[in-house]
Amino acid sequence: MLIKENYTIIFQGDSITDAERNCVDENSYGNGYCEMCSSILNNLYPDYNLKIINKGIAGNLTRDMKARWDKDCLDYKPDIVSIMAGINDVWCHYNGSNYITPIEQFTENYEYLMSSVKKKGAKLIIVEPFLFVVGEHIKDFFREDLDPKINAIRKLAEKYADIYIPMDGIFHSYLTKYKRDEILRDGVHPTILGHRMIAKEWLKLIQ
Repeated sequence: MLIKENYTIIFQGDSITDAERNCVDENSYGNGYCEMCSSILNNLYPDYNLKIINKGIAGNLTRDMKARWDKDCLDYKPDIVSIMAGINDVWCHYNGSNYITPIEQFTENYEYLMSSVKKKGAKLIIVEPFLFVVGEHIKDFFREDLDPKINAIRKLAEKYADIYIPMDGIFHSYLTKYKRDEILRDGVHPTILGHRMIAKEWLKLIQ
């Protein structure tokens, strides 16, 4: 099992991880998969004295995470870092801001996040970004930008990650049972069901 007593676990990412947490309260996990994982871990291992911190920030691109990485991650001397990031690098390409993160820059940003965690001796969990075509704002052609970025993350994970969760593929596997907006309410942000699916995969693999 990946978790041991007195471990510090940090969840990092964007709004999906943030999940409306109180950013000035380090005991606030939000209302998404991070809260679900922390609640179950503390119930399963009440004597482990785990310190679980949610440092997801809504709207973050990989460049934003890189800029705050020391303060919001490495300075805590974490034992486990879980990262879910990258969808905003795609979203900003198409949302009117026209900010494009070239694949080379995206890969460099992500490698910095991963490699710096491993240099500190921490375990690394990567949850890949995901996308459904739901509603008017998410289009099929978004995958022209997302798919190469997912492939870049997968290649980096082979080198750096202790656990890799291919969540885009996992979510798509559920489409024989659920409608798209039952999993991702707007094509990007999970419903409660979607968050439960992420938490299920995360907990299954670390145990």
